[in-house]
Amino acid sequence: MLKRIIICGVTLLLTAWMLGAQQPVQICAHRGFWKSESAGKAQNSIASLKAAQDNGFWGSEFDVHLTSDGVVVVNHDPVFHLTNVQTHSYNQLTRKGKLSNGETLPTLEQYLEQGRQSPVMLVLELKKQCSREHAEKLQDLCISALKEKGLWDPARVMFISFDYEACKRLARLAPGFTVQYLEADKDPETVHSDGINGIDYHFSAFRKHPDWVRRAHDLGMSVNAWTVDSKADMKYLVDLGVDCITTNQPLELRELLKGREQRPRRQMSQEQVQAWLSRQKPNPAAHTLHPDTLISRNSPYRASKNFGKRIAVFGGSLSVNAESDAAKQIWADLLGAEVVTYGVGGAGFSREQGCTLQRQVDTAGVYDVYVLWASTNDYTNSRECGSWQDYTAFDNYDESKLSTQCGGINYCIKTLLEKNPEAEIYFFTSLRFFGQDAGNNPFSTAPNKTGKTFADYIEGQKECCAYYGIPVLDQFNLQGINQFNVGYYYKEDLLHMNEEGYRRIGPVQAAFLANGF
Repeated sequence: MLKRIIICGVTLLLTAWMLGAQQPVQICAHRGFWKSESAGKAQNSIASLKAAQDNGFWGSEFDVHLTSDGVVVVNHDPVFHLTNVQTHSYNQLTRKGKLSNGETLPTLEQYLEQGRQSPVMLVLELKKQCSREHAEKLQDLCISALKEKGLWDPARVMFISFDYEACKRLARLAPGFTVQYLEADKDPETVHSDGINGIDYHFSAFRKHPDWVRRAHDLGMSVNAWTVDSKADMKYLVDLGVDCITTNQPLELRELLKGREQRPRRQMSQEQVQAWLSRQKPNPAAHTLHPDTLISRNSPYRASKNFGKRIAVFGGSLSVNAESDAAKQIWADLLGAEVVTYGVGGAGFSREQGCTLQRQVDTAGVYDVYVLWASTNDYTNSRECGSWQDYTAFDNYDESKLSTQCGGINYCIKTLLEKNPEAEIYFFTSLRFFGQDAGNNPFSTAPNKTGKTFADYIEGQKECCAYYGIPVLDQFNLQGINQFNVGYYYKEDLLHMNEEGYRRIGPVQAAFLANGF
């Protein structure tokens, strides 16, 4: 009887182990599927990413560095054509040569534009940088770019790094995202205790410490192994139970896995994208700026009515991305003000558009000055423009009108005045965007799906403010940015300003905020 019990117990254990080993395994193409013919054997190229997408692998890994002029580039080595990436500008690097397939050295923004086209997981490796300041700037710019491209989603991107401090910081900045440490000099328990939820170790580490896979899984951590190109190592790791294998031979791994390969999820529909955007939340604690007292002490606006006040900002990505701090810091310094941003990427005034400004103002506290910064999202996503009468006494505050841009604007103004009847409220119209005539030509007659032009939306913003007597800064018409100088002030997506653009508009915004005219 005892022998039978032991045999049954062993059988159950073996069965459980075999079931665990049969779990789906993810394939991650190392630096993209660069060995494919279509990629031209160019690692970390946009073509190698597209090849990984076209082949339907679960993920595609790529590496990023930060140039001396603050451009995030996709490149593995610290040098590009024998030139140090971190101590040279992007233009200097591109003059040194191209990738082996003829591509220009990709920027992160260009790479993510291709990344948006497929549900393949983007496995973003942040390379070690020359200083902690440089490393943190790289992290912040990566996060900003992901948000701007609509990829700030744990199902679309994950982070890996040999830089342990970077992993710890990313785990704090990106809760819910997978962050994996690469060095293999720490056991799973140590990594987990520092808030990092995954390990991605060289496959040799798991031959030396095979129990690390189980121990990591027991802690709820994800486990990846790199860079695994032999079939013997692939089979060993699959049998060990790792979640993902990074390889330069993804087709060979696919053949080994057969039906056990985990494929990428389907592309999200527009409805799913909006549902995800609507779940995002304001994070004012992470977006608070304080004045430089030396600058404030000598500011020409010391006698203005809003000097020394607390300012809250609401809007979409234009109000909250990392580059926008260049403008808001100018406000803080010249106005001696604390500037707190509640903006969320993808937001609009319509309650149907992302983490709507309606929800942002609902979550805000009491401030001296409120700034409503209009995005382009209501127009580009064809939310109804509406009328200045939407959600006013004229329609008995009809809540069905909160789906329009104008209804949302009126809701925000009403709600803010209820929070603080003595507050100053200022309105920034949408900025221009380029790439289509309607986004920057006030005389364009090209409509969106609602039949309205972008100029109609700008006019609707002004009319709502006129009804309440709210001062308006016309950023669409009065910022002096046009098709001749857009390349100097806007990013390559032609939708978002770069830091130079925000430095240009920051003094104008500060002058307006000083007294409201």
